[in-house]
Amino acid sequence: RMLEDYERQFYLPMSERYHKLIADNYKLASEITAWKSKVTREWDNIELVSLDLPNRSKQVIALGKSYVGEVKLEIGELDMHEVGVELVIVEQKDGKTSIYEKHDFQPKSQEGSIATYHIDVTADAPGLFLLAIRIYPKNNLLPHRQDFALVKWL
Repeated sequence: RMLEDYERQFYLPMSERYHKLIADNYKLASEITAWKSKVTREWDNIELVSLDLPNRSKQVIALGKSYVGEVKLEIGELDMHEVGVELVIVEQKDGKTSIYEKHDFQPKSQEGSIATYHIDVTADAPGLFLLAIRIYPKNNLLPHRQDFALVKWL
């Protein structure tokens, strides 16, 4: 039974993915390769233009209250949907640090090479939290984010 579960969870999806990648003379594999080349070429050019988040040193973060944020990035030749932006909330508890939650910014607009991303998050737990923003390549053709090991932290 365990072997059947393993086969159903891992081997069969990998086999299906393999057949999709090689279909039509490796069409999907070629598309992914071209996209990865473009992103690799542009990745070092991505820069923060502006960051607008609640200033935790000037206001109390209240439970149940919604907070909005906006990030503007210079993304070069990339489309705003090819760049993922997420808020990473890290908890410090008992001397240990761990990721508490992650929330995706939503693409809002793009004017030329400037992309704007928006987030609306509700504070739902008390505690000491640190915030960070992570940028990563995004493509629905990749089954896992780890399939393309590029990341930037703001």
